[in-house]
Amino acid sequence: FTTTTETVYVKISVNSATSGESIIIDNVSVREMPVIKWAPHNLLSYSEEFDQSWWSKLRASVTANQILAPDGTTTADEIIEDTANGTHGLVRGSLGVTDATMAVFAKQNTRSSIRVIDQSGNGALFDLSDGTVISTTSGFTSLMTPVGNDWYLCSVSGTFVDNGIVIGLLND
Repeated sequence: FTTTTETVYVKISVNSATSGESIIIDNVSVREMPVIKWAPHNLLSYSEEFDQSWWSKLRASVTANQILAPDGTTTADEIIEDTANGTHGLVRGSLGVTDATMAVFAKQNTRSSIRVIDQSGNGALFDLSDGTVISTTSGFTSLMTPVGNDWYLCSVSGTFVDNGIVIGLLND
C-alpha cells in the first residue's frame, strides 16, 4: 500500500426488491467514511431494573434503588430472600441465544456468593467476599473483576442451553 494524494470515491446503491425504494450515496471520500465496527451489546430488557415483572423472582423479592451502583448513581437493586428453602434469586426464560457472555454487577450483602447460570446449571459461581471465582462449568470461562466500592463484575462465557438465566444467591 502506498499513500497517494488522489482521493478515492465510492458509490453505494441499496435497492429494496420488495418496495422498489432505493438509497444512493454518491461522491463520498473513503477518507471521510466512518469506520463501522461491531460492538458488544446488551440483549436483556430491564438489565438495570430487577424489580420489573420481566424478571421472575425465585423465592425472593427486589427493592429498587437501594444503594450506590458501580456508576455512582443510587440505582442498585437489593435482592431479598424469603424464608423458603431452595435457590433464591432472579430468573428469566429463553433469550434466543446460546453462545453468549452473561455478566452481572454484584456486591456482598447478607450472602457472599452469587451464581450466574442457565437453567440447566451451566455457568459460574462467584465469591463476593474475596473476589474469586469458586467454580465454572467445563467448557466455559469466567472472570471476576473488581470495579470499586466492593462491587464486582461477574461474567461467564460459553455455549448456554437456551432455557433462560438464573442469578442466584447462595448460602455462605
